[in-house]
Amino acid sequence: MPWYIRWIPMRVLIKLVPQFSPVPVTGSIIKTPDDKIAKVQFLPIEPEENPLRFDGKVYVLIGEKTLSSATAFANAIQFYHLGVLLGEETGDFINGFGNTHTFNLPNTNLTIAVPVAGFVRPGGNDNGRGVLPDYEVITYVEDIIEGRDPVMKYIKDLLKNEYINSPIEDTIIK
Repeated sequence: MPWYIRWIPMRVLIKLVPQFSPVPVTGSIIKTPDDKIAKVQFLPIEPEENPLRFDGKVYVLIGEKTLSSATAFANAIQFYHLGVLLGEETGDFINGFGNTHTFNLPNTNLTIAVPVAGFVRPGGNDNGRGVLPDYEVITYVEDIIEGRDPVMKYIKDLLKNEYINSPIEDTIIK
């Protein structure tokens, strides 16, 4: 990312991109290498049966440092009901832009990069926020200063309650 826009928060920058992009950036429109515009749609595929597939509960911890592909991963986990999200809102939008095209502005010769692909979350709607957890657990400055991790405590307590009568309780949670 060029130094002169690096200071702009991603949530602000993404709102500016559609104004300056050389191609439409809504939906699943992309620019192909031969300068054509293509619409791409990915449909979910049902996975094949696999006896080795994990079928237990899945918990994913998210927070403000969950960015980029990790945000898309968290969103897919939530949208397709593959697990439970715990923590705080992700630090990045769910919908985003990528596959940048770099060029120099004619009058200033400044180099800029403009995305030519838009990535749309499963479900397609954009609420202008990151991924929200199923269970919000906030980490405060005092927690960090005192070395506490409230998200890990929450998940451990949750697992203890689930495995309270399990003979393997002591080996799972320490």
